[in-house]
Amino acid sequence: MNRTILAVDMPTQEAPIVLDLGAIYHQFQTLADRRKRRGVRYPLAVLLTIAVLAKLSGYSQIAAIADWARARADALVELFDLKRPSMPHEATWTRVFAQALVITALEQVVASLSAAPVTAEVPARGSLIVNLDGKTLRGTIPLGQTSRMHLLAAYQADQGWVVAQAAVGSKTNEIGAAPTLLAQVELTGAVVTGDAMHTQRQLSSQVVEAGGDYFWWVKQNQPTLLADLELLFEEE
Repeated sequence: MNRTILAVDMPTQEAPIVLDLGAIYHQFQTLADRRKRRGVRYPLAVLLTIAVLAKLSGYSQIAAIADWARARADALVELFDLKRPSMPHEATWTRVFAQALVITALEQVVASLSAAPVTAEVPARGSLIVNLDGKTLRGTIPLGQTSRMHLLAAYQADQGWVVAQAAVGSKTNEIGAAPTLLAQVELTGAVVTGDAMHTQRQLSSQVVEAGGDYFWWVKQNQPTLLADLELLFEEE
């Protein structure tokens, strides 16, 4: 296997990222709750906001989020003006995350919260970097299936956050999910990067038509294209 080492200067985040808890809670209130009204004791927006706070504190698993909230029950009850003096059981958190949410709607809300402020200034060409990267999540095998959930994310390197992500279906791959994902991202002035599987004519045209540029890898899986490029850059 041939290995290539690239020296890359990663941008640093000089200004701190400030999260407005009120804005987060307000955006979560716009999400539809798929639970039946009867028996609902904790509003969906409240649970999601608490989960965000737990996540920011380093607690990602369901059991850890439940424990974190339970240890701070008094403060959270007062903060959200809840009628019940306690926090939900772990089973409630599991049921809410599994049944109450429309994932695509949640992703849109999160993307709007993390998006940069809208300005009239048009980004200069090549001033933004958007990386396509896929990850398979541990412990995410849906009921009745045998494979774990795989997400494809668009990561904006200069800001240090994920601007959009999409689940890759079991009957497709990242190649099929990439066009839908990039359609959600403002690409004016951006350079989109990705590994060799994203070196596709349709995706490249989509990026250019959206006002961006692309940087793809070409490997032996596309021998004709690789041979053409080698010929093009070969010294006379």
